[in-house]
Order: sequence, then structure tokens, then C-alpha cells
Amino acid sequence: MDGQAAVSALVMSVGATPEPLEEVLAERLRGPAVRAVVFVCSSDNGCAQGTRPVAEQLKQRLTTLVPDGAAQPTVVIREVASPDLPSQVWAALQGVEEQLKQAAAAAGEDYDPGRVVADYTGGTKTMSMCLGLYAFVAGWRHELVAGRRGKNGSVLDGRVRVWAGAELIDRKARDDAALLAGEADYDGACRLLEGAVRRLEALGTGDAGELADGLAREAARLAVLAARQRHDFKGAAERLASLGPDGEAEEYERTAGEADFVRPYLEGDGKAASAGETRVWRLADERRGWLVVESILAVAEDLAGAGRYLEAVARLYRATELAAQLRLARCYGVCSGDVREDQLAPLALSEEALAQVGLTGGRRERVGTAGDRLQLGLRRAWELLWVLHDPVAQCFFAEPGSGEAAADRGRETRGKWLKDALEVRNRSVFAHGLGSPTADDWARVGEDWLQRLRELKGVFLARCKAGGRGEQPDCPGTPACRAERGADTV
Repeated sequence: MDGQAAVSALVMSVGATPEPLEEVLAERLRGPAVRAVVFVCSSDNGCAQGTRPVAEQLKQRLTTLVPDGAAQPTVVIREVASPDLPSQVWAALQGVEEQLKQAAAAAGEDYDPGRVVADYTGGTKTMSMCLGLYAFVAGWRHELVAGRRGKNGSVLDGRVRVWAGAELIDRKARDDAALLAGEADYDGACRLLEGAVRRLEALGTGDAGELADGLAREAARLAVLAARQRHDFKGAAERLASLGPDGEAEEYERTAGEADFVRPYLEGDGKAASAGETRVWRLADERRGWLVVESILAVAEDLAGAGRYLEAVARLYRATELAAQLRLARCYGVCSGDVREDQLAPLALSEEALAQVGLTGGRRERVGTAGDRLQLGLRRAWELLWVLHDPVAQCFFAEPGSGEAAADRGRETRGKWLKDALEVRNRSVFAHGLGSPTADDWARVGEDWLQRLRELKGVFLARCKAGGRGEQPDCPGTPACRAERGADTV
């Protein structure tokens, strides 16, 4: 028996005989002081004799079991009118827990469920079942007298066994976390596991400590996924770095499937890392932008798989917008959020091309006007890439499996898929409407949208031919590209 563990309360289901519980009381009262003993018994309902008399007998016996000089514990008897009805037993146990919380508050202490022991040796099968289950839910420890039983159900040559429930806490937490993770609720799964870790640590046993370490590792893995879902790259990387030595952190990287995602944000040299200094992780620079796009797409796919289409579509929109922003800034020196004349002049666009993008007339006059920024929205940004004959735009507007080059189609036909996709997004409450994309919407436009963006990667990350790299797919060869010979076009 775990006689060294401090116990604030002992909750016992009472059966037809007092002997097994007397053995528990004798052992418990020889250890650290027990502040309260609660007997949960059945009342005499006219159909069956209740166990209240046994509870009274145990109350009297308890006074003789307390060692000399020790304080007498508070004794509470809680009756259940129908001990074979789980709802009534459960309600009685809820009342017991509330009393324990009130007693802790009155003493100016925090209620600690890990110091409450539930002994379900006695009582009806329903009472024992409910007490065991309630103890698990409430975070109490479990205890019983195990051994051979006589004809009347009393325990013969039994001994007290304390079961902290560590294995059950671990298994239940893992199962529940897996369900939440399956719904892409990584934050919820992480919080659930962290709560289970605290419960296991409160038990204070060796097996509970080992299980707590395992759950903490799983919680850390989920925390990385949760940070990635929030697009908190620095937070994801820091959580990995905080897990311990480099080898251990790398193991978690592999387990989480995050190696390719996090590694580009790692800064610091090998000497500092080997000397035990803390590694610094962050999003290094805009040239890694496509990894951000990929991260957004991965989250969108997770959310769609969990039926969260509203959030998935919102992320596809942002990934589409970001891809155009990155391409314009990196290859053409155009900031789509603040277009200036000195950005457009080197591009030598024809009037027809400017009209196609909407940069003519009064709109063109706004370019570079102090205090009046000209911004290119998603569609116009992609149209600008199109009139620049950018290979990424050619891939973006291509019709999958049609065998027809994008250049052979007019603007409306070329952009029909994007128009359909944006209509789904614009009707949503995250944009201009009050609705939410459905599973049918995702099947109709979302899956294709996601796939199109992923297929941009090869062209997007192609090396600049102007940099003398051989026969890689051609970059338009803008001044910005030529100034960085051999650099990625992102």
C-alpha cells in the first residue's frame, strides 16, 4: 500500500460487512494524517436493507484506530436511496466532491484531487463501478482490498492495493487527443495531453512519471502542429528547440514530419549548437516564401479533411495571394500592396497590357501619389504576372488535362476556374457574405484550387536561366533577377 502518500480524504463505498474497510482504515490511519473519511452507503428503502448501520459501525470503529496524539478525521456519511441506479450514485459522488472543494476553500487551500483516495471494495456492484469511474474522471486515486471472497462477498485473506490509474489516464488521454487531432484541433489535443500530464505528475508514482514523460513528448509534437496551423513559424521552431539536446530535437522533428518545414528557419552555426548554446529559430527571409505558401496549403488540406471548409477556403485565398505577391516582389520588384511608378517603368508594359491589369486612366494617375497607395488585389496581381508572360502565371491559368495552352484562351475563359473559386470564398462570412463553404463546394472548386497551387512549386522554385545555371526553366530575366545571378526566383 502507498502508505507514504498524503491523503486529504478517503471516499469509501460501504457494503454488507465492515471488515475489509476496517483493514483499509487501519493501514491508512497509521500513515500521514487523513483529514476526512466519507462513507457512501445505501439507505433502507423498504425493499432491501441498507448499509447505513455498517457505515455507523465503521464510524465508531474509526475512533479506536486513530493513533494516540493524532487528530480525528472528519467523518461524513452519504446515503444513496437506490444504490443500483448509476444516476443516483453519481449524484451522491458529485455532492461529495463539492463538499471536499468547499472544505479546501474554507481552509484556504487549493483542492487537490490527487490526494483523494476512492476505495470501492464494498457496496453494490453499481456503487463500486460508479465510484471507480467517478474517481477516474475526478482525478482521484483508486484503492481496493483484493483477495478471495467468501459466500457473502466479504474478502478473505485480502490485502490493500492502491491503483493510481496511471495507465488508464494515459490511454484515455491518448485516445481523446487522437480524436481531436483527427479533426485538426491540435491546440485542443495539446491542452488535453498537458492536463493529463499534470494529473500523472500529481500521482507521484514511478510508472506515472514515465507515462507523463511520454505524454509530454506527444503534447510537444502536437504543439508544433498547432503552431504551424496558426502559421506561427517561430513558435513551432522554438517549441522544437526547447525539447532538449540537438539529437532529441531532431528526433521530434522527424516524428512530427516537420523537418523540411522548420529547417530553413534555423540560424546559428554548428559550433554554437555543439557547445550547448540555445539554437535560434525563425523565418529567415522572404526567399523562403514558398515554404510559407506550402505551410498554408498543408493547413488548408488538414482543415478540409476535418470538414472545416470555411477556414480551408480562407487559407487557399491567402496562399494564392501570397504566391503572386512573392513572385512580383522577387522577380519584378513590384510591391503589390504599394505600386510605384519606379516599379512599373522597368517592366516596359504596353498600353494594352496596362489596360488589362487596370493600370490606365485615373487608376494609373494614382501610382506613386503621396498618401494614396495603389494596391493590386489577388486577381489583378495574377493578371500582371500574366501580361509579363511569367511562367508561373502560365502554369497557374493552365487547364488541367485540356492539352490547351493558357495563351490560346481569352481572359474570361482562362480565369474561369479562379472566378468560380473566388465566388465560393466571397460568399463566405470570412469575406463578403454570410455563408460557409460546403463539402460540395470543396469538391467542386477547393480540391482543384489546392492542387493547382501545389503544382506551381516546380516553376516557382526554378533557377534563373540568366544566372548561367544551364537549361533550367526560364525566369523572365528582369533586372532584379539578373542582379542576383544564380539566386532562387523566390
